[in-house]
Amino acid sequence: MDGREVKLVVTPSAASVLYTTDAASPRASGNEYAGPFSVPADQDVLVRVLARDGDIEKEEQKRFDRRSADSTGSGRVNGPEPNGRVPTVREHVDEHRPAMLVSNALSWTATKGTYDALDALQAAKASAVGRRLTVGEGDRTITVALGSDATISGEHLKGLITAARSALAAEEAAATMILKSVRFPTGADLIAFLNATRIEVGDPREAIRQGEGV
Repeated sequence: MDGREVKLVVTPSAASVLYTTDAASPRASGNEYAGPFSVPADQDVLVRVLARDGDIEKEEQKRFDRRSADSTGSGRVNGPEPNGRVPTVREHVDEHRPAMLVSNALSWTATKGTYDALDALQAAKASAVGRRLTVGEGDRTITVALGSDATISGEHLKGLITAARSALAAEEAAATMILKSVRFPTGADLIAFLNATRIEVGDPREAIRQGEGV
């Protein structure tokens, strides 16, 4: 079969450039870019690229559709195509790097789900950021607002529930929770949390951030 040549252009230049052609994370299994390479012309291909220079890095990706306008010649990798295949969480996440999950799915409206999520937070040694914790119902409710810049562990969130139940004199009071984001020591911890809570994050490229600054 005929192939398509792909040329990567990084501006400004970077010390190293890693890439994959199977939607996998270039951090985990990238090839060192040494010059133009070929991808199959009769297949849809998602090229992912990671450029690094010291502590600075940038990841981009581009989908090459079969028989599309981009099927021949070289291309600049600028970002995801609107019809590109969405990678799985495992394909997207580098399991060894710190990670942050930002998703509207971080919401639990039943006590059991809330405690399951808190157990998973503790197991992952993760920290929650944002929104609120609600204990009780109706006129007998205590709501704790979580600051957008404050981080809190699963253990401390459980402590807040216990304190609120004590104040309400209701040991079995309902507990619900909404979080803005969750920070994990590693991508592997994030994956374990998602498996435990069965959260569907949609496109992981939008919901998951990684790097030392998360």
